[in-house]
Amino acid sequence: MKSAIDIAIVGSGPAGLSTADAAQRAGFTARVFERGCLADNIWRFPTFMQWHSTGENLELGGLPLICRGEKPTRQEYLEYLRRFVEVKEIDIRLYTEVTRVQGELGDFCLTLRDRHGEESTEAARFLVIATGGFSTPHRLGVPGEDLPKVRPLFDEPHPYWNQEVLVVGGKNSAVESALVMARAGCRVTIVHRERDFAGAKYWLRPDIENRIREGRIRALMPAEVVSIEPRHVTVRMTETGEELHVDNDWVFPMIGFEPDRRFLERCGVTLDPETRQPHVDPETLETEVPGIFCAGVIIGGNISGMIFIENARFHGDRILARAQALAEQMAER
Repeated sequence: MKSAIDIAIVGSGPAGLSTADAAQRAGFTARVFERGCLADNIWRFPTFMQWHSTGENLELGGLPLICRGEKPTRQEYLEYLRRFVEVKEIDIRLYTEVTRVQGELGDFCLTLRDRHGEESTEAARFLVIATGGFSTPHRLGVPGEDLPKVRPLFDEPHPYWNQEVLVVGGKNSAVESALVMARAGCRVTIVHRERDFAGAKYWLRPDIENRIREGRIRALMPAEVVSIEPRHVTVRMTETGEELHVDNDWVFPMIGFEPDRRFLERCGVTLDPETRQPHVDPETLETEVPGIFCAGVIIGGNISGMIFIENARFHGDRILARAQALAEQMAER
């Protein structure tokens, strides 16, 4: 099958977009495929979110990121990514899922499915998987977890005003969500399996600790959720074994996400059985399948905090250096 493009990129987050830009700067043709909207993972972040990094550390391809404060908001960064695609003239196909990958180095065939269920194919010499690490929320593994009141994604506090809300977790997303809802008039209980919030950013810890001390947020720690019922949640205190029935209207299990492992495996990429990290060359980011690369957060597997936009935005340059070498080898044959 004759290759129509040089590099197919799956995923339109910062890693995927910066890789497309690096490909174009290197003289390669590139096309980005995204099964959702542009930067779908980031779009799913809470509407109130503000990045922990400054704008200059989130910039891609030398395009300035303009924001009103020192650190951009989610909305400002989404605006920036839209502008990045337009300015860099990146070829992107939204709401187009890559369902299957066949072929080999120099001649991959991608099976695509659009939002209407229609299928087509695309050929590419190289493939970059940059699908992010927020595809599937971690599960609590308790009865009642599939009740409609359980929300693994938190967007804004307004719908939960004057409601009994239980947040599960103790890292950044859980702490921030608990604080935002408490300030919006929600009656918040936070359940965390550790004794403290050591996993949260240093400026969030005193905030949540002070809100707990003043009684604005109820904390059950160390503890775990045993079951979720329509009108309450059963929580077991780890140290005493005591079980508490906590009145409840909504549950937010903010305990992390994991990447779409199934797509990696369908592409022939193997994963570490414990960390779920794809096996990639640490220098080139090429997998054991020649011509298939990984970029961005997906490289970190289950190890959250290993890959950020700050370092993932440079993955494209490393990938392109290897792709150029492989292209030269294929041209010599």
